[in-house]
This record gives sequence, C-alpha cells and structure tokens, in this order.
Amino acid sequence: MRPSSHILIAMASIDPEKGGPSTAARAMAIELARNGHRVTVTAHDDGKLRRRSEAVEHGVRFIRFPLTSFRLQYSRAYNSWIKANAKNFDFVLINSLFLSHTTAVSKACRMAGVPYALRPHGSLNRSDMNRHLVRKRLYLASLGRKALKHAKFIFCTSEQEAQQAKSYGSVKVIPLGVSLPSKLSDASKEITASFIGRLAEKKGPEIFLEAIKQVAAERETSTFVIAGPDDSGFRKRYGDDIDALQGSGHLRVLEYVTPDERDELLARSSMFVLPSRDENFGIAVAESLALGTPVVITEGVSHADAVRRANAGLVIARTPTHLAEAIRTLMDLPLTSYTRMSIAAYDLARANYSWERSVRLLIDAIEQTA
Repeated sequence: MRPSSHILIAMASIDPEKGGPSTAARAMAIELARNGHRVTVTAHDDGKLRRRSEAVEHGVRFIRFPLTSFRLQYSRAYNSWIKANAKNFDFVLINSLFLSHTTAVSKACRMAGVPYALRPHGSLNRSDMNRHLVRKRLYLASLGRKALKHAKFIFCTSEQEAQQAKSYGSVKVIPLGVSLPSKLSDASKEITASFIGRLAEKKGPEIFLEAIKQVAAERETSTFVIAGPDDSGFRKRYGDDIDALQGSGHLRVLEYVTPDERDELLARSSMFVLPSRDENFGIAVAESLALGTPVVITEGVSHADAVRRANAGLVIARTPTHLAEAIRTLMDLPLTSYTRMSIAAYDLARANYSWERSVRLLIDAIEQTA
C-alpha cells in the first residue's frame, strides 16, 4: 500500500467514554497518519450530537454524524455521506458487525469497488453470539453474510478471536497497541487491586466485588478500586455491598476515568484484575502490562497464554474464591519475586502491544489481499 493511501475507519462511536474500541480506533488512526497515510474516521457517537461535526486532530480527520434513530442506531446523514464518498478511499476498515453503519458502509464499498476489512470486536465469539442469538442469526443470514463475504479479511485482535471467526471468512490476527512508557513506573503501590472497564456482567465486576469481601475480611489494610461506565446496573444491584466496603475504607468506586487517570490508577495498583468470561483482546490488560502492573485474568481473556508463559501475572478459574486466592498470592509475594513479575509484564507489552507493530501488521494484511 502506497504511503499516501487514503484510509477510512468507520465506527459507531469514538466517544472516549465508550471504552476500549473507541480509544483504540483513535490511536490506530493517529499512528496510520504518522506513517504518511491520509486517514478519516467516521462515527455517530451514539446520539450525542444534533448536527454533523468535523475536526482534524493529530493529522486525522474526524467526522461525527447525528443519529436519526437511537433505538436502531441508524444515522441517515452517515449513510448518505458514505454512499457519496466511499469512492474517495483506497481502503476502509469497518468496526463492529451488528449495527446499521456496518451494512451501509460495506454496501457503499461494494458499489464503489473499494476494498474493506471488517473488525467484529469479538461479536462473532460464541459468548457474544449467544446474546440475542435469533436476531444475530437472521442478520448473518442476510445483510451480515454479504458484509462478511466481500470483506478482504476479518480483523481479529487475538488467535482466540480468530479461531471463532474463521468460519465466516478469511481472518488476520492484528493485536492492538497501547501507549508504551519509556520506563517502568516507580509509583507507590497503594492500591491492592483495581478493575477498570465497563461494568458489564461479562467482565465479572460482581466476581471481583465478592473477592474483595473475602480479602477485606482478613486483610485490614487492603484497598481496591472499581472504575468504569455502568451499562448493566451493577451499582444498583450491589449497592449495599459497595456502600459497606466504601464505608470501611476498602473500596473506591469511580465512574468514567480519563486515560491519564486510568494510567495513574494502574500504576498505583499492585495488580489489575479482569475475571471476564470472554475477552477478544482486553485492552486494559495490555495497558496494565505496559505499566509493569501484573494482571490476574481468567482463561477467557485472550492474553491468558502470553501472561502465563511470561509469568506476568496469574491466570485463574472464574470464581470469587479463586480470584481472592490469587489476590492474596500476589499480596504475599516477596519483593524480589513481585519485581520480576512486574518487569516481565512491562517486557511482554513492549514486545507485543505497540501501535507501531499493530499498524505494520494492518498494512501488511491490506497489501497481502490487494
């Protein structure tokens, strides 16, 4: 692909409050621009806008469109724009699958003869497919089938995701990147363990909460953080437990945190936990590793094998008891052993999760399918 290629990244949202996918798309776009490509990012930002908005940041053109129907996640302005402008791009990366913009962008690309890839964000994984299964099967039998069939490749962020997506088309494994500090953080580890991300049932915040109760009952000085947008009613369902743990000084529960605030929390945490049922990448895990913060994750998190091999944390069964035991294990590690694990985490991230590497793999994948 020539350096001056014009690339479109089509999103539903690039609102930072929406978490990993939005943040990753922005970072990938900026890295592509740094490599000499012209990059445009489109999104409708889940209904936050009443009129079209356009801006240029770090050499990337961002265009946001208002939603016509919030329930259907449909934007007439977005669809009209892509129909008129698809022909102007050399390659298009479509993010998400079961959404209106996916259908509109993939159709416009086919009509204009523009090659595209589709990044499903783990939505073809079995656990995600099981939610609203009938509707998803109907979509895949009609509109989704065309979108996947004509994609040059399905952009998967891990081997685990690729294994579950390969029956739908050609797959390419392209791990995402994170911001990599130049050296290990020397922040004091005043937080025992943190969970940062969407408080969705799939990610297991309630498992962490139960583990906190077990550890706090016997470790008076332990402190924990749960931070992230609540899209599942977690705070309401577990309000009594949260209030009790906050009242005793063992827990802080925060809503959205900025990237800088997130990095500070991770750097000050002895460990990051993610007891997720299924995580096609888990960008917060990579961010933790990059800061030298060991992780405690479950087998469903795509980093599990790499973390196990590098001794960059612990991989556990998805239960509160196993999580509580893992937290105690890391709390009790001798300083020399903990330091080795922290260095291993940092080295693992530097070797595997740079945006430079991610973009190089993306460009290689595009060129291989040209």
